Amino acid sequence: MRWIYCHILFIMAMSSLGAQDCADALEAAFEKASYEECLQIHEDCAWEDTLRISAIVGLAAYEVQAYAQAKKYLVWAFESGDSSALVLQKLAMLMEDELNYPRAIKYKKLYVQQDSTHAQGWYQLGQLYLKAELPLEAGVAFAKAVSLKPEDYKARVKLADILVPNGQADLADSLIQAGIQQDSTNVLLQLSGGKIAYYLDSFSKAISHFDRAEQSIDLPIKYARMKGISLYRTDSFALAMRYLRNALVDTERDYIHYYMGMCFLGLEDSASAARQFELALEESYAKGIPLYCDYRANIYEQNGDYRKAIELYEEAYRRSEDGKYLIRIANAYDRLYDDKNVAIRYFNKYLKTQQDKYRSYAEERISILKSYEHMKQ
Repeated sequence: MRWIYCHILFIMAMSSLGAQDCADALEAAFEKASYEECLQIHEDCAWEDTLRISAIVGLAAYEVQAYAQAKKYLVWAFESGDSSALVLQKLAMLMEDELNYPRAIKYKKLYVQQDSTHAQGWYQLGQLYLKAELPLEAGVAFAKAVSLKPEDYKARVKLADILVPNGQADLADSLIQAGIQQDSTNVLLQLSGGKIAYYLDSFSKAISHFDRAEQSIDLPIKYARMKGISLYRTDSFALAMRYLRNALVDTERDYIHYYMGMCFLGLEDSASAARQFELALEESYAKGIPLYCDYRANIYEQNGDYRKAIELYEEAYRRSEDGKYLIRIANAYDRLYDDKNVAIRYFNKYLKTQQDKYRSYAEERISILKSYEHMKQ
């Protein structure tokens, strides 16, 4: 009851004040960070000069998470000519929360234009550009952030991530290496350096970066996968298996099983390799299937099971229409049957394709097999 009584006295006091006094009270409450009081004063007073108080009301509403009210008054303040840094910053954040990235970018650009030396503002603008799927514009913003604050390693890594798929991996690498020279213990930079080296097929360098990162953290899944594949590429098959197994929680498990199979082949364990290729097929929904079929078929051929190999080569060809599988089928039939006519038929089927890589080989084999059939007669 006492609270209600005090509130009534507050309303009566506000109603007795003029617009100037109300505005002064509003500003005083805002300066004290009494945001609820700000909104109460706004509700209880009669206003004439809404321009003066709209930004304060909007900012106070934002602080108490009354976002609809905050948006209304901050937009009103901006459209009435208030382009203060705080108004622009909060408007950009509100629009970002609504996924209205074009409008958020508009406000953030105006914000950084007021102080073009504000590195964090440029980084935030780059993040907005990324969310709006505008990587080139994001790259410009991150580059500006790095030039203003070279130790901003997050901006450096973000810029490198944009450069790599844009065909500028060497530039991305130099950007990260410059950061590592400043702080060789920075895990983020070491991971980024490893990823770039991996994409550049510099597998020993990638391993070195991941090793240094592992001095501080357990490798996240995607980097464990990269390190495992890098170790496979450098013939460290047993160690590669450890990292690849750790990466099996990845969504692309078929890809991991494939490389585990390749490691087992390197370790001359064809039975385990075959099992991994089988698992790759079970997990796969995509373009890897012909490749997995190819390796499984090759293992069957080595064990003399040409019928099973042919089934897998047929599946690989059905899915990819790659003529090399017709050549593999023909060679498997050549080994399976003394009658070479089936093999000849598949070599001819290859010649009817528009693929040229194995054309001279197919023509030579047809000639040899026809001679063999003629000699049998």
